[in-house]
Amino acid sequence: MMYTILTCTIMGLWVLIGLYFGYMTIRDDIRNEIERKAKQNKEKLSQTPLSRKNK
Repeated sequence: MMYTILTCTIMGLWVLIGLYFGYMTIRDDIRNEIERKAKQNKEKLSQTPLSRKNK
């Protein structure tokens, strides 16, 4: 009985830690993508119409 409780507790903690790190990884990827798009928009807005036409 004790072995079952200990095993379930350890596996539960393992699942929760895995979900946490998965969430943090996805959140970091989303943040990086938002920053990248903001940087692209900033660069696009800072160009003059003539320099945009030449590209």
